[in-house]
Amino acid sequence: MGTVAITCTAMGAILIVALVPLVRRSILPGGATVQVSEQSKKPSQFVRLVLLSLLWAVCLLSTLHFHFSLRQQVIVSHLFYVPIIIASLWWKRWGIPLAVSSGAFLLLSHHFASLGSLTDDIVRSCLFVVVSATVAWLSEKSAQATTRIRESEELFRSVFDGIQDVFFRTDAEGRVILVSPSVQQTTGYAAEEVIGQPASRFYADPAQRDILLEELSQKDTVTDFEINLRHSDGTVIPTSVNSYIMKDDEGRVLGVEGVLRDITERKEAERQLHIYQQRLRALAMRLSSVEEEERRAIAAGLHDDISQTLALCKMRMAGLDESSPASAVASISGEVRGLLEEAISRTRSLTFRLSPPVLYELGFVAAVEWLAEQLEEEHGVVFRIEQNSQLPPIGDEVSILLFRAVRELLINVIKHAQTNTARVSIDRNGDHVRVVVQDAGVGFDMAQLDSRGRPPGFGLFNVRERLNYVGGVLQIESQPGAGTRVAMIVPLKLQEQAATDKEQ
Repeated sequence: MGTVAITCTAMGAILIVALVPLVRRSILPGGATVQVSEQSKKPSQFVRLVLLSLLWAVCLLSTLHFHFSLRQQVIVSHLFYVPIIIASLWWKRWGIPLAVSSGAFLLLSHHFASLGSLTDDIVRSCLFVVVSATVAWLSEKSAQATTRIRESEELFRSVFDGIQDVFFRTDAEGRVILVSPSVQQTTGYAAEEVIGQPASRFYADPAQRDILLEELSQKDTVTDFEINLRHSDGTVIPTSVNSYIMKDDEGRVLGVEGVLRDITERKEAERQLHIYQQRLRALAMRLSSVEEEERRAIAAGLHDDISQTLALCKMRMAGLDESSPASAVASISGEVRGLLEEAISRTRSLTFRLSPPVLYELGFVAAVEWLAEQLEEEHGVVFRIEQNSQLPPIGDEVSILLFRAVRELLINVIKHAQTNTARVSIDRNGDHVRVVVQDAGVGFDMAQLDSRGRPPGFGLFNVRERLNYVGGVLQIESQPGAGTRVAMIVPLKLQEQAATDKEQ
């Protein structure tokens, strides 16, 4: 029995020495694994091989001692399971050759020691192979499962660390127990500052959390629930929350888990959309009013000028008869001719005001030159027209749009610029046509374009919307006392297509 005790003690010591380095090199507290370099793996394999060889040598020597000296065969066979299991754990299927070798040695030792029947040792030798294969298979499956778990954890960690939205989890008392690193980008607080704190601390209005919890208690889950958080710098951050209540199998509340998203940009877009809709409604009302004013002006022009002139012609002609002297007929005829010429001139002026024929007959540039002459004649403001490059044919739709936009801008110069000169530049810039209206007048503050519910007047807003419709842009530069520069840029491709459609 003393020999058995000594043998078992020696094998236990070798086993501990063999396993402790493995444990120390592969596992840290909390389950974190150590990344071992290739250089550190080589001596580890060597040490394992030496320890396993010593352990197997003890088994071999013990077998010889038990068979030849003590004439026993039962206890010694079980000693081989230790190196076989260790080899199968360390080298998976490579433990099977060791099991076969151990079984063969056991049978040879039994045979030469003449201990009787080999049946039991044959069974034990077979069990060595079965145990080795089973342990190797279980070890391989365990390693595969560990790899999958590690990969899953790494994937979760990469997603958790890289998520733009903020993932959070609170306990039943409302304290934050988990939060993604993206919380710092949203609220300015690091994750370490948030964990352990009451969630209500970060609400701009803590009452919103009470409302959220009430919704959760009724539905167990909420979607797109808007709350305002307090940023570390004191500003309010609008966010949208999707969350649900966590419960155990008995229905007890464990906490709340969810994701919140910063919707500052969405809120700003909604605000801009609301302003834009207000501008469109106001523009529609203004256009209706302008249309009615134009109708009245046309009606007044027809009544006060043309109708009165024609009525006067009729009255003058009614005073003539066959007995009228030739001198009176000549005088009245001359007066009527003059009145008719005046009526024709006013009719032509009204026609040009409604739709200038020069725009369709001679083109956009000629129409702008004509418009500049008319405005100079009526208001005394000199508009200098410059064409820096030859323009391709422009379709009627775009020509009308640009002409009306230029007329709107020139009238703005007359009304607001407080100057008697301005410049209109028309040129081709790559794939675009650019029209620039520039004056050296009083200018205005650019902040007025955004700080009010609409831009100054409706002219600029109207021009911008018309240009956007055809893919163009409106650029405005102005400073108080430094004049104003307005550039209209329209894609040439659209114009060329329009000209092609017109030719077809």
